[in-house]
Amino acid sequence: MTAAECWLEVAARCISVVPALDGKLWCASADIKGDRDHNRKRAIRSETVIAATPLLAVEQLVAKLGSQAEQQQLWGEEEDV
Repeated sequence: MTAAECWLEVAARCISVVPALDGKLWCASADIKGDRDHNRKRAIRSETVIAATPLLAVEQLVAKLGSQAEQQQLWGEEEDV
């Protein structure tokens, strides 16, 4: 994934990227709205990834979000059967 593609994902998915430990690590996080896994007042869940560079953190978070979406689709298909 190129830098331009990473920052397009940041804008599209509202991902926040912040430095940790004086820039030695980077945290990328995104809030996911849904009707399941939620806190008391809002149906929101947060996913976070920590990596050595901001691009790597975003890349790993996008992969994590993509795999979760695939799992939800599989579970949804099994419920329909």
